[in-house]
Amino acid sequence: MYKLNDILLSDYGFIASQAPNSNIAVTGVLDMPKRMGKTFHSWPDQHGVEPYVAASEIMFEGRDIKFYALLKSADRSSAVYRLKAFYKVINAFTDLVDFETPYGTFEVYVKEEINVDYLSEGWCKVMIPFREPVAAVPNEVLPTGNQYNELGLNGIPFKSFGALVKKTDKNLNRPGTKKQNFSVYGKEGFELTKEDLQKVHVDLVFIHDSFSDLKTGIAQFHTILASEGLHHLNMDMTSRQVWAINGFNVKNIKVFSNKAVAEMRCELLVNDRGYIYENEMQLVDNNGDAIADNNNNAIIIN
Repeated sequence: MYKLNDILLSDYGFIASQAPNSNIAVTGVLDMPKRMGKTFHSWPDQHGVEPYVAASEIMFEGRDIKFYALLKSADRSSAVYRLKAFYKVINAFTDLVDFETPYGTFEVYVKEEINVDYLSEGWCKVMIPFREPVAAVPNEVLPTGNQYNELGLNGIPFKSFGALVKKTDKNLNRPGTKKQNFSVYGKEGFELTKEDLQKVHVDLVFIHDSFSDLKTGIAQFHTILASEGLHHLNMDMTSRQVWAINGFNVKNIKVFSNKAVAEMRCELLVNDRGYIYENEMQLVDNNGDAIADNNNNAIIIN
């Protein structure tokens, strides 16, 4: 059931359809928004950047939510009439309204152009773009874990979130260099500058028994990345200190009677001291589990 400002969308002839590469009608409802404001500072005389990860520095933008539907009418003129009636309702909104879905309720406004493709015999394909300007930051109870030598986040294996690594990208790259500043005449000039910030990408597949469990697993991941401080990422048996500024995108959501699956793409910035090099070791206990300090950071020994 889908409602907008407590009005059934089916009253206007809308039938929930499927988002691209999904079998549910909405996208964006599980996304982590981007951070707003300054998220790091680049010092020209130092490699990498200084991350801004104090609690007071972490604020978030909103997120886009899209609803895909079919509109059923008797004929073309009836479809036009129904669309105009719906547009009139939207034009009367003076504040955010509730968009109720089987996957949660979101306070939204209609952000951009509503896209309508007329098909035939009164049928239209419709996409309504909403904006949720204030997305709630989850505060889920996290799985326990201190396995920094396993693929995972903050010592919690990815499998504890119900996730598997599908793909990693840029994890072996050397970052680009910082902006050059020089003056020269008559020939190409140059300046040898320090390394710029390092970005890595990790693609995860979440597999759960229900959408509720899927939502919880992704919200637990969101809880960590939205929290203060740097986080320990192991996506390829190398530990890195990372933080997120662009959130993450969840796509290809498929919900069945006994299974729910989704894919996440996450871009993370790497602290320039976040690598464990060959001459460094993690402190572990007798079971091979990493020993963390009071801030849950793995202890690195040179």
